[in-house]
Amino acid sequence: MPGADPVGEIAGRWLDRAGADLEAARTLARSGAQPWVVGFHAQQAIEKALKAVLVREQIRFPRTHDLERLSGLVPGDWHLDLPLDRLARVSEFGAETRYPVEDWNDVPAATTAEVDAAVDLAGRVVTAVRERLSRR
Repeated sequence: MPGADPVGEIAGRWLDRAGADLEAARTLARSGAQPWVVGFHAQQAIEKALKAVLVREQIRFPRTHDLERLSGLVPGDWHLDLPLDRLARVSEFGAETRYPVEDWNDVPAATTAEVDAAVDLAGRVVTAVRERLSRR
């Protein structure tokens, strides 16, 4: 089909998943769910939004939950202006804070304030990627 953009379609599917994780995080936060589960979905929303960018740009990326590493692969002309210090902590919500034994991995449990900030950040990232993806 002329005009079909398979790369754009795949990137869009990544972004759709990011949006679903964002909505899950928001719903769970409103319901008073435990911070670790809210944080997990916020982290996943950011991760999948970043991977949507990388797919669109046809940049190979590793299988990782490390948001700092993924954001470092995003071309500067996307102007996402991501706070690396916050990404490091939110990355921990993707794996380490999901487990019940804090001393097992030396990562403190997520707090409600931290995951609320992570959900806000995820919302900004997903929105920014959605806007920029629609222009490419």
